[in-house]
Amino acid sequence: MFKVYFPFQWLVKGILLVLLGLILFGSYLTIKARHFPEEKPIKIVTKDLKIGKTYQADGVELTFKNIEVTEKRNEFSQHNRVLQVTYTMKNDTENPIRPQQWPIENKDGEELYEYAMILDNPEYIENGKSETINYYYELPSERQEYQIVVRRANGFFVGLPFTL
Repeated sequence: MFKVYFPFQWLVKGILLVLLGLILFGSYLTIKARHFPEEKPIKIVTKDLKIGKTYQADGVELTFKNIEVTEKRNEFSQHNRVLQVTYTMKNDTENPIRPQQWPIENKDGEELYEYAMILDNPEYIENGKSETINYYYELPSERQEYQIVVRRANGFFVGLPFTL
């Protein structure tokens, strides 16, 4: 004899299989969202910064004062050409902030290496205060076009072009 509940049995199995699939797919989406967040596209804004001009972003006033090849060296590493970037940073936020070291790139997007061990910067800039900051980079022997890349918290890029 034939059993009457045969189609009902397949219906129950199908519903359970769909529920199991939904649970697994939901778990996958939750894990993906927590551990692998999507990167939002970065809006690129080019703004020509100039030496001596003040730029305001994210509660900070930034003024590049000087970009020059310097004779300063540390005792551990002697490099032919060392770039000194001097800027003033004023903290208009509520909390102390650390001075920023801006990446410097050539026209191919390759970054200069930091010339380490010259430590003449404050560790923090207190709110309402202004400090002059110096950072040093190793320059290759040939002259190239460079750009200081300022990355803001909201994803904008701002460049200060120079040739050394």
